[in-house]
Amino acid sequence: MRSPNISLAAALVLGTGAIAAAGVGTSPTEIPSLSAKDAGARYGEAAGAVLVCYGLKITPRVAALRSRYQGDELTEFDAQAGKILSAWRETLNCTHADGPNDCKVSQQWSCQQAVQEIGPAGSKVPGLVEPKN
Repeated sequence: MRSPNISLAAALVLGTGAIAAAGVGTSPTEIPSLSAKDAGARYGEAAGAVLVCYGLKITPRVAALRSRYQGDELTEFDAQAGKILSAWRETLNCTHADGPNDCKVSQQWSCQQAVQEIGPAGSKVPGLVEPKN
């Protein structure tokens, strides 16, 4: 098993400073207007995708997304991000799979969905993850 990209998972707990420390820029970019809950879900999706999906990395848009929220909205953002990241960890660990084939299919489907929603041409919040060079 490959080592997960810990920088985004750590950022979920430590804030955007962990992303900056990992060498990812935090310059703001155009991001669609989202509720704190929806934005947190996409943040958690990005964190989970880099943990589960081979060859993906986060982009500076992830830090920009989190930086838009403060106070109660940030609390809601982090709570939702944590829920989504937890689901991705269950996928990584094959928690609900009936066997290795089910596990692999679940991981591949989850990764495909993430790229469709938050990849470079994503339908929900484009550009949160991208292929590693």
